[in-house]
Amino acid sequence: MNDNTWERILGRIQVQLDTVNLRITQHGQQEMVEEDITLDDLLETISQGQILEDYPQHRRGA
Repeated sequence: MNDNTWERILGRIQVQLDTVNLRITQHGQQEMVEEDITLDDLLETISQGQILEDYPQHRRGA
């Protein structure tokens, strides 16, 4: 995926956040607890997020 694709994906996530159309999986919630990340932290990070790096060769990056 190129940078433009990642920016569009992030934009769609941010739109869902703005419309309160967000679902956090049980696994995601467990990770948040383990990493001491609050829901407010998560929402703020997503709303201000930007793509810094891309790892297309990583098993989860493709």
